[in-house]
Amino acid sequence: MSLSLLNLVLWPWLVPLAFFGLCILTRRIESQSWEQVPDLKNEVLARILKGNEIPISLWVFHDSSKEFSLYPLTVPSFSGPRQVVVVSHSWLENSNAEALRAEFNWVLQRLDSNFKSKGYLRLFQMAFWFGQIFWLELSMVLLHYVMRIFGFEDLPRPAFWGQRLAWSVKRRWFGEEDGPTHGSLGLQGPSLRVTDDPTSWNYLSLGVWGYYSSRAMHPAWRFLMDAESLIPG
Repeated sequence: MSLSLLNLVLWPWLVPLAFFGLCILTRRIESQSWEQVPDLKNEVLARILKGNEIPISLWVFHDSSKEFSLYPLTVPSFSGPRQVVVVSHSWLENSNAEALRAEFNWVLQRLDSNFKSKGYLRLFQMAFWFGQIFWLELSMVLLHYVMRIFGFEDLPRPAFWGQRLAWSVKRRWFGEEDGPTHGSLGLQGPSLRVTDDPTSWNYLSLGVWGYYSSRAMHPAWRFLMDAESLIPG
């Protein structure tokens, strides 16, 4: 009974708030001015001209130079709902202007479509997911350190291999997400490839809530990851 109470009431609020607070205190996540990213600012202005006046903010998290991911959120504020897109520093600094605009626009379409149908519901879903996955997440982290003890430190973390299954469980719990289809975006120019898995894929709690640039995918990852998690390229 007490464990069920923790999973349903305490962990869904305590864990996300503690994680977010720690990221803010350590400056892992910082708010970014639109003036510093003119390519994205133009996309936001075009969005306003089309009649979408919901405030939108850009937050940047400092990753380990191998994460090309974006996290869309709808959060409450004193003035009403505010949309937030959290992006990795690597994606922002190592993408050309065309890729920035196209991928950012694709994520905005996802955010807007889900806002119309779900509003704050996705935020509550994320909190609920964090609470239910908490103990499994701890076991995956412990298993990772056990593997390191036995000399398997070069392998991806255990949670990496569970991402596709986690997306499947998320879809069964919360249903399909609205937004553009996987094949609706095409980018020109050479693709960027990385050999290390994104840091977010090392955690079941985080990996299923972001979208990841296909330009930065190892070819094998398309078979390991759910198609919904990849921004088409």
